[in-house]
Amino acid sequence: MCFPMILWLIEFLPYLWVVTVPVYGSFCGIDLILRISILLYIYIIAGEIVPKSMHSLVPYLSFMLWALIVYFVPVNLIPWPMIWLYDKLLWVTGPVLMITEIILAVNFQMRCSQMAIDRIEEDDSPGFKLIIILFSSGCYALMASFLYEIYSTGSTTHYLLLLLVLVMCVTVHNMMWMSQDGILCDAAFTCLCTVSILYAMKEETTLINSPLKTPSTWFQYDPKMSMFYLGTFIFNSTVDSAGMAIGFLMKFLRPFFLLTLGVRLYSILYIIEALLKKDVLQHDFSMDSDEYLEEQITPWKSPLTMKLAVVFMFTQMTSNLFYESQGVTILNTPPFNLVRNFYPKDIIFGRIVQMIGVNCFYIWRLSNDRMDLNDWFS
Repeated sequence: MCFPMILWLIEFLPYLWVVTVPVYGSFCGIDLILRISILLYIYIIAGEIVPKSMHSLVPYLSFMLWALIVYFVPVNLIPWPMIWLYDKLLWVTGPVLMITEIILAVNFQMRCSQMAIDRIEEDDSPGFKLIIILFSSGCYALMASFLYEIYSTGSTTHYLLLLLVLVMCVTVHNMMWMSQDGILCDAAFTCLCTVSILYAMKEETTLINSPLKTPSTWFQYDPKMSMFYLGTFIFNSTVDSAGMAIGFLMKFLRPFFLLTLGVRLYSILYIIEALLKKDVLQHDFSMDSDEYLEEQITPWKSPLTMKLAVVFMFTQMTSNLFYESQGVTILNTPPFNLVRNFYPKDIIFGRIVQMIGVNCFYIWRLSNDRMDLNDWFS
């Protein structure tokens, strides 16, 4: 009875390990986050390249490899150039995924609402009508809550952006009423996304303009330590350093931030699935079965892809959050630092593009809903 539970824990060990990344990062800094992330990649990939003849031994080999890495491997084993390149990769892909994730979230919601409408047209189901009404009401309630929070604690710049957001919301609802295929919950969810983006920008700029104090443990830990000994170092840290580190960790544990983790993971897996399907259909025309595509190449059923995506998402979101908690943005790096003194401190350009992008996508999707859509959004 206990043996299957142990095997289950070993299978999910990467997911349990990645949860420790924010803890190590809050006490020891962003550099350690990147190093642990690369060690996780090595551990995951090593577990997948075991020969098929040894698959019965995989759980034991996996656990032994994990124990060796955690207890013996020093975190500075990863060369600095690799850390630098990995950090820049996270920075470059961040804005792209930021825009993609919100578009895919709206796309997913519109597909669900269309399926609900189809069911209503088939059998006039009152249950689906009630779901649409309740979902729309929930979106408007959350939107009102975010609007009140922005109005109560925002700056003058945020008030001006709030007017822009209200104009976008009116435009979205106007397009919804004009379209024959417009659905209320789609417009409500799009407006909620727009307002939540403004709310996220307000929270981020507040954090950037009022950075947290950096714990002394960020500069005191020995990079020659393994993760096990770093854990004991964290456990023995001073009260002052622990208090500052917990401040970083609490930023990570905010419900709104945890929700964005799920949205980011969905967008990464969606992109991987779309790329894999496109590659298979272009290079192997004999394998055009939907069943084959669903069972063989979807990342939702691939342990390797899922684990790598979770590690990448966790690393990217955690490192970005901790950079913001230190007041570090892209404007601190050349050549963007030349315009830092002229750039409004309460605006994040990527968030503005995200707001405009999600509204443009909704209008485009609304006008193309009954047409043959691109494979990326079907």
